[in-house]
Amino acid sequence: MDTNELLKQINKVIDLLTTRLQDDPDRPILKTLYGRYIKAKEILINNEDINRIMIGGGCRAYLDAFSDYMNPLLIEMDKAEKMLSELRNK
Repeated sequence: MDTNELLKQINKVIDLLTTRLQDDPDRPILKTLYGRYIKAKEILINNEDINRIMIGGGCRAYLDAFSDYMNPLLIEMDKAEKMLSELRNK
């Protein structure tokens, strides 16, 4: 796995977050997660240190605010967090 795969995954999450924000724009947690994923995308595009990416714990934060365990957004965020963890452990 490489950073390009992680970037693709982050883009999936951003797309899902964008849709979710349109449906529920007043949830601060969604705005926070969106900002973190946008920053992660910028870090990857600019070939910066991946240790600066702060998406870890997003799934837990999402579940603290919402109880929809089977939401596709949650599933994709989990994939992104695992991919980042794998890249960091290389």
